[in-house]
Amino acid sequence: MNTLDDQLLDDLNDLPGWEALTASPSPAPSSEALDRSATAVREAIAVDAARARSADVIRSRAKSIHSARRRRTRWAVGAGAVAAAAALVIAAPTLSTPGIAPVSVASASEFLTHLAAIAPAVTSIDAAYWKVTSTSVNLANPAPGSDQVQTTTVWYGRNGGEWIQTGSEKLMKVSNAPARFTLPYDAALSWAQVAEMSSDPIALDTHLKTLVGARGSIIDAVGILLATAPLTSSQRAAMFTILSTQPGVTKRDFVKDELGRIGTALDFPFGPTETVTLLLADDGTLLEVTAVASVDHEKVLDSPRLVGGTPGPASTEITKKGRVLSRQTYLSVGGTNTTPGA
Repeated sequence: MNTLDDQLLDDLNDLPGWEALTASPSPAPSSEALDRSATAVREAIAVDAARARSADVIRSRAKSIHSARRRRTRWAVGAGAVAAAAALVIAAPTLSTPGIAPVSVASASEFLTHLAAIAPAVTSIDAAYWKVTSTSVNLANPAPGSDQVQTTTVWYGRNGGEWIQTGSEKLMKVSNAPARFTLPYDAALSWAQVAEMSSDPIALDTHLKTLVGARGSIIDAVGILLATAPLTSSQRAAMFTILSTQPGVTKRDFVKDELGRIGTALDFPFGPTETVTLLLADDGTLLEVTAVASVDHEKVLDSPRLVGGTPGPASTEITKKGRVLSRQTYLSVGGTNTTPGA
């Protein structure tokens, strides 16, 4: 064993009940199982350390940094000990717990911090066009046809121009101006402005909040850019770090999108009545964005009409908790040198 293994065993010996547990006779695990366990322990410690670094970057509490580091070190050791115990249980014979389903121990924040650490290199980011194909449905919109799934492909030209094709309709060039990656409430970034965005989480968080304004959401902005924009791996890492610090985010494992692809769902509270879910693949690719009603609530469908010169009642409906309000599923996103329509 190396020094890290010795330290882990020392920490385990301090856990209540550990001595009694190890004193019980049990079959010796194989060397292969022990290797897997040790790897799991080291990965858990690496995630804890990365999370601590991310917390430092976002919160930047200069006055308390010394004590904060000591607290984080203590937490990392504790988390490592728990991971070690879990890994050894995996290596040892399984204990049956009827009626209790396995639970993932990694939090949403830890998962996002992991993605920030492993964000892979971006390919085709220097191509002539950035092409995004997605399907969408807006079930909250009462307009006819909004509840029908619609496939859309958009081409963004590096040197200007934007093309769009919806369903089987003819490809249209909608702009000759520099391509604009649209954010909430009329904010937009050109391809050049996307390339100039900071990879520092604090600076990027401030920049995006300024762009979308008080009415906009940082979750919305980051989700749209992760899904549609030609980001570098370091920019993506910064965005995962920003998401990891959002209050109330929770994680669900092994969730399928509309195409049957499996990912990790991150649920973000979005105002008092909605939850926005980002479904991410293991490499951080954004597969799907869904908005769901988080509580029963009344929605105004149109403005009050004049009845005898005074406003009459507005048309409303009750939206039930759990109802899907909108869904955007990303089929393919990436760079191409093929001319739109060719």
